[in-house]
Amino acid sequence: MNKKISSLWISFLMSLIFLSGDIHVGAYLGINWGRTATQTFVPSMVVDLLLQNGIPELRLFQPSLNVLDAFADTNIGLAITLQENFLRNVVEQKQMDDYIHERVKVYSDKGVKFRQVMVIWRLLSDKIGWPTDGYVSASEANAERFHRSLLQYISRKDGTPLRPNRDIDMYLLGLTDENKVATDYGPYQRHWGIYKHDGLPKYKIDFTMQDRDVKPTIAKGTVRMPNRWCVFDGKTDHNETQVLQDYDYACGESDCTAFGAGATCDHLSFHRRRSLNGYNMFIPNE
Repeated sequence: MNKKISSLWISFLMSLIFLSGDIHVGAYLGINWGRTATQTFVPSMVVDLLLQNGIPELRLFQPSLNVLDAFADTNIGLAITLQENFLRNVVEQKQMDDYIHERVKVYSDKGVKFRQVMVIWRLLSDKIGWPTDGYVSASEANAERFHRSLLQYISRKDGTPLRPNRDIDMYLLGLTDENKVATDYGPYQRHWGIYKHDGLPKYKIDFTMQDRDVKPTIAKGTVRMPNRWCVFDGKTDHNETQVLQDYDYACGESDCTAFGAGATCDHLSFHRRRSLNGYNMFIPNE
């Protein structure tokens, strides 16, 4: 990355652009919404979820015009970030200016107020959470316990060792699982979601930071298909080479991270894991 691109990137990191009219006095809790998945919530559903759960801020990994449209008439803060592949192609300031004008500034014509919050003025964690699958300690119970302790800490306003007694703004990771995210660092990377793809919350969490023993509201508008699955025929004389090839193909087109070491389906036998469950993950994506 050359100096010009670096300066543009640093300039953007130093400020977060929000589609909102509110300025938070105390600490605020937001949430990340990644959409690298075969099944995603529609933007209007996310708006409804955030309003019902009292979540004032949303951070997008991938800017999208239909998402901005959905949030333009709400009082929810929307943090817009840029994708790495876009930044790699930025060689001059005009490209950045055009991007902001076409994808962000246009909403000022609709009466949306913009504000900039300098990151260095506040303590901000842009991604923090606990996965629910894909690793030995990744579970819904551990995620619930982690978030409860985290939100208790934020509400006490302890700050950090270098900046004590200060509010900490945080974006939780994340709203839903992403079954198409790369797993370079481990299968757990696909399981950060607080919500399942069907709109049901996985565990209890109080987004208002009042330490209530409650589950988030259920997403409205999802269409649940009938439960269908493959059934293992019990035969063990199949060609194992062919079974492995079929399993690799099925998992290459779907998400089999639940079968990894320490994951929820790690206890299954060879045939049940490969000839049965690989296709149960694959078929719904077809």
